[in-house]
Amino acid sequence: MNETLLILLQILIYLTQVSIFVSTQTAMKTLSPIVFLLFFSSFLCGQSDTLFVNTDGYLCQRDQARRYRLYTTDSQGALLKEFDINETLRIESRLGKMPPSEMKDGLTKEFIASGEKVRETFYSRGMKHGTMKEFYPEGNISFEGVFENDQPMNMHSWYYPDGVLRRKEEFVNGKMSKGYCFTPDGKDTLYYPAEQMAVFPGDLHKYLMTHIEYPKACRKKGIEGKVLLRFIIEKDGSIQACKVIRSIDPMLDEEAVRVVMEMPQWEPARQEGKPVRIEYNLPVNFKLQ
Repeated sequence: MNETLLILLQILIYLTQVSIFVSTQTAMKTLSPIVFLLFFSSFLCGQSDTLFVNTDGYLCQRDQARRYRLYTTDSQGALLKEFDINETLRIESRLGKMPPSEMKDGLTKEFIASGEKVRETFYSRGMKHGTMKEFYPEGNISFEGVFENDQPMNMHSWYYPDGVLRRKEEFVNGKMSKGYCFTPDGKDTLYYPAEQMAVFPGDLHKYLMTHIEYPKACRKKGIEGKVLLRFIIEKDGSIQACKVIRSIDPMLDEEAVRVVMEMPQWEPARQEGKPVRIEYNLPVNFKLQ
């Protein structure tokens, strides 16, 4: 069997794996096996290829895209560059594996829309492994810490924009053992967590169970499943901009959105002790008894 036939056989074997992946990943359904054939063939030839992603990070057609990803190969392996649709570089990442089982391996850099680097992280086999640094838009460092297999290790440090130490936390086996906070003039102050997630006021699961009204038409047809929602938790804990990310049925979708929009105010997320606006994903389960 000559070299060309061997390459074609490898492509066909990989396409079989891709077909399984496509059948189980809703986000990938728009890509046909032919697209994947062209995509992976180009990698075998050392060329580049482009994929488009929408506002939810899913693969899509060009006219629906918010960003696009350019994949290339060189002497060091694979390189991903992700751009805004206006061609502003946002991510540059070394890869150990190609899509669909994409895996970071090496240095990843992230940039804001104006072009300044805001984060660089070392990965090994898809996990943070090595030094992570974050930067203010002006270029000064805002955070530095070491990770091993995705776990924080040793001393992590945060800084004010002028370079004064803001906080430091010591980690042992992935868990924080000591923490210190400092005022802008460098004096010790009471410790508080760097980040706090938003918290629902009570039992979220119980709230959903007691407030969902199962649509009669869906109950009659035996329709059930999980509706995935994404919404904004504002600085005051209120819920805004709830939308369906994964749909089951229009009536179930509508009911899930209604229940979420009628929630009481959450305890907002906080960064450095100050309330912040965040996105939150929530699966709402509809199951017939």
